[in-house]
Amino acid sequence: MKYKVLNSFPIEKNTSVTIEGNGEGLINNMFVTDYLGNVYKLISVALLSGYLPEDKEKTTTVLIEGKFDSEVIIT
Repeated sequence: MKYKVLNSFPIEKNTSVTIEGNGEGLINNMFVTDYLGNVYKLISVALLSGYLPEDKEKTTTVLIEGKFDSEVIIT
């Protein structure tokens, strides 16, 4: 499954990444890849937002180990 990356920023040696959607299928400590096939540990599914009926966008924020710079997260 592919998740579109909306934004990312470094937190010490790791990267906070906000993706489009509810992050279904993402779990703490799983491994994900970027579009080049590099493997990263997904440390935590940290925050869900936009889940009220009046909200237009649904996003999920995750913490990825290391420097992550990609437009997609692939499981």
